[in-house]
Amino acid sequence: PQKGKMAELLTYAELRYDYDRIIPLGWPIDFIGIKNNESIDFIEVKSGTSAVLTEEEKHIKNLIQNGRVHFRLIKVTEDEVSKFVAARKEG
Repeated sequence: PQKGKMAELLTYAELRYDYDRIIPLGWPIDFIGIKNNESIDFIEVKSGTSAVLTEEEKHIKNLIQNGRVHFRLIKVTEDEVSKFVAARKEG
């Protein structure tokens, strides 16, 4: 596991030059890389002999390859936020 984390850190340092923005996720996918006006990549880093994807990683890869990726906007009103904050303060 520590070698894997080190590989992710080194990869992150290299990816900074390939993308306009890198978003570390950690699990189940390591990074999202954004190239402005070009593409969004889901990035999984494997080190050593562990180049085999987990079942969940394979599933995500298949969803992406089959075009099952969407952008979802969720709008929350200020009133809903205020109610949530008030409820948290109460208990």
